[in-house]
Amino acid sequence: MNQPVDLNLIELARKWCLKFIHYGKLIPSLQREEWLVHLTFYRSLLEFGCELLGRVGNEVLMRCDKNLVEVDLYTLEKYARINKEVKREFDKLRKIREIETEELNKLRNILPVSMIDLTSYAEPEFPMFMVYGTEPIYLMSLNDVSLYLDAVDVTLFAAGYALVRIDVKAKDASNKVHDFISVKYRVESMGETRLYDWNATTFAREILLRKTIYKEKEEQEKLLKEVVGSIIKVLNEKYPVIDDLLRNAEGILIKGLRGLTTVLLY
Repeated sequence: MNQPVDLNLIELARKWCLKFIHYGKLIPSLQREEWLVHLTFYRSLLEFGCELLGRVGNEVLMRCDKNLVEVDLYTLEKYARINKEVKREFDKLRKIREIETEELNKLRNILPVSMIDLTSYAEPEFPMFMVYGTEPIYLMSLNDVSLYLDAVDVTLFAAGYALVRIDVKAKDASNKVHDFISVKYRVESMGETRLYDWNATTFAREILLRKTIYKEKEEQEKLLKEVVGSIIKVLNEKYPVIDDLLRNAEGILIKGLRGLTTVLLY
């Protein structure tokens, strides 16, 4: 029996989703005021050695070991008017070097990122953060565009399942970056894992189907499916890189959870 071309991705999705589902089960016990959860998470990263680099609006950029980490602290501005402790921390943040949005966008265009979305497990919402990889991850070339790994996003749902979304971006001849395709895997709480969905952007369809404009739509979709399959095959070969991205995200999550459990449970 032939193995599926995405066997490594299936195993990777299962492993990490079950891990993050386990972490997610801890979150209800940490439910406190939204500002306190977010502020404690942020302070925990600093206490574990993350270096503050700057901010763009309410998004703070830090260096944790070898990785850049972006943490969304919008709640501090939200609660600064009604809470003195939050106001003190927010005033400190406003004095940090403000990074140009263009500068941050350049990073986002070059480096792959990993994200863990645990917000559906908690009310109020759990802090959102994003961990950057250390180098661009080239995948393949197709019709004059170069494809790179863009993002790996794990989202947990209160119903007990999780989704892993892998995004691929394209760089054209003028070095302009475009969203290209995304692939999703669904993992049930007992570990059953399957390819759930894939989506090609309008740009991807234009690039991949421009030589087939006179063919029937059914033929075009068949060709598109074949090309996406070839991209999935390359992603499957790159699974160690995706594994590392998620491991780095887990490291940040653990740092934040340790601080939260210490401050909020004891």
